[in-house]
Amino acid sequence: MSGKILENGLLYGLEMPSSYTTLEDESVKTLKEVLADYPKASRLFDLLQTDPEVKTLFNLANFIAVRKLGYNDHGPIHAKIVAANGMRLVRLVLDSDGKVELDSISGLGMTEDDAHLIVLAGCMLHDTGNAVHRIEHEMFSVMYGKSILERLLPEIYPDISERTAIIQ
Repeated sequence: MSGKILENGLLYGLEMPSSYTTLEDESVKTLKEVLADYPKASRLFDLLQTDPEVKTLFNLANFIAVRKLGYNDHGPIHAKIVAANGMRLVRLVLDSDGKVELDSISGLGMTEDDAHLIVLAGCMLHDTGNAVHRIEHEMFSVMYGKSILERLLPEIYPDISERTAIIQ
C-alpha cells in the first residue's frame, strides 16, 4: 500500500489494529453499534452472517482468491470490514446537513434504515463472485447478490414493490 506512514504509526491518520482478528472484532462492534438504530439493516446483517449459501460463497471466494491466486482475504472478515466502513460512510453522508444526499432517501423516499440496508447488502456481498473467479467477479457478485437478496428480503420487506426497489 502506498502512502505516508506518520510518526505516530498512523497511515493516512488511521490507526491499524495489531491483528486481523482485532480488525474483525472492531468491525463487528461498529456494525452492531450503527445497526442498533436500524432494525431492518440489523436483521439483514444477522441473516447474512448465518446464511449457508453466503458462508459457502465466502469460503469459495477465499479458496479462489487466497489459495489459488495468492490474494488477500475476500471472505467473511473482509466483508465485515468493508461493511463497517460502508456504515461509517453512510453516517458521514447523513450527518452532512444535506450537502450530500443519498438517492435512496432524497429521490426514492426510502428511510435511513433502508439506506443502511442497501449499503450493507452491497458491502457484504460485493466479493461473492470471487467464488467463480477473480476475472469479472463483480458481475458474478451481482448475480449471487440478487439471488440471495430475493431469498432473504421477503422476511424484512413483505411487499414485493418495496423489495424490488431495494434490490434494484
